[in-house]
Amino acid sequence: MSDDFLYRMRAAPPAHFVAGLKARLNQLDQESLLRVPVPRRVLFLGSMIIAAVALATAVFMARTLYSPPSNDLRPIPATKPSPVNDQRTGSAPKATDASPAALGNTVPGKAGVRRIPGQFDVGATVSIYPNIKEAVRYMNKNLNLNPTFPEPVLSMMSDSAVFASLCAGSTSVEAVVVDRRISREELEVCRRINKHITEIRIGYEAIALARSSLYDAPKLSPQSIFLALAREIPDPRNPEELIENPYVTWDQVDAALPNERIDVSGPPLSAATGIAFRNLVMKAGCSSLPTIALLKGTNPERFEEVCGSVRSDGAYRVSDLSQLSSNPFDFVGYLQAHPEAIAVLGYRQELLRAWKLSAGSIGGVVPSDETISSGSYPGARALYLYANTAVPHMRDFVLAIWSSVGGPSGDTPLISIDAEPRYLRQQVLTLPDLIF
Repeated sequence: MSDDFLYRMRAAPPAHFVAGLKARLNQLDQESLLRVPVPRRVLFLGSMIIAAVALATAVFMARTLYSPPSNDLRPIPATKPSPVNDQRTGSAPKATDASPAALGNTVPGKAGVRRIPGQFDVGATVSIYPNIKEAVRYMNKNLNLNPTFPEPVLSMMSDSAVFASLCAGSTSVEAVVVDRRISREELEVCRRINKHITEIRIGYEAIALARSSLYDAPKLSPQSIFLALAREIPDPRNPEELIENPYVTWDQVDAALPNERIDVSGPPLSAATGIAFRNLVMKAGCSSLPTIALLKGTNPERFEEVCGSVRSDGAYRVSDLSQLSSNPFDFVGYLQAHPEAIAVLGYRQELLRAWKLSAGSIGGVVPSDETISSGSYPGARALYLYANTAVPHMRDFVLAIWSSVGGPSGDTPLISIDAEPRYLRQQVLTLPDLIF
């Protein structure tokens, strides 16, 4: 660089240049002070306005959606709910004494008491409530009945009382569902009062103990199932005494069984499938133990309590199976992830196949259409419907009940596997009188 250039850089700038630069800088500072606060003030004011509008809208919506009850409203009279309407789908109303004497003095909602004109009274020894609900829905949707068909009153009865109730004259029920055929003597009682009784085998009640097809299917007996799942069992050291169930693995129950953790998922024993499991499997295993079998004669209530209670320590996991047909993924996923896990289900061969589950054997017999219909599978039984055919709409009701068997509900163990469905349908449509 030249010395002249360097000299000029070191020299002070002219006075007029310095004065002009200062004036320009002062002008820029004043303009920035005027510009910057304006947008900030506008943004702040706009935000406040939006927040106020949002708050006012929220208060208005809250006042609109919730209005405190007016003091001028009259209270609704308290009414006692009927036993049927009190029940969840799949649950069973409390058993009643259905002897002729008792039927004349039953409380509202029990057999023999008419609450609504045209309403049926149905007695049952098995849980048929989900199918009754479905039958009523079907009738009112498809048969154009006017007035609509009211839901029947359902009373759970003992085996000895149900047929006496069907043939008890003016206090009788119009239909019964049972797990055995009527005897000649019981039918004769109905004939003496000129009742026309028909018999329909509506299907089979069947449960299965299933496991993921990835693993071996369980092979259990009713006794081992009871000893594994019951809340109380006989003390192995002193069989005369009952103790809380201490077993953790299956080989503790029976040395011939594998060393696997007891992990069973099933419905509550108040649900339809749970009732079937209790009556078909738990009671069979319970009755095979002499200590508990003696209670059936000496203390029937204690017998029912012991045979019908499952443990609550996690070995029996209560699951909601009513939605399985529509959303089985979590349930099936658990079975696939746990090799020792077993599920108590209503038997449906097509669902077991779809979910990749294998049904285990009970008492050495694997459930199938053949073993169930032949009566060789311990976890199943045939169900019969007996009805008074002189009652209006009885044919429609029987047809609707029969059509509901094997439906999509996950909370019913009823299936239909008859080899002659055309003959059975004709029988349902005609309802011929039963003749021995």
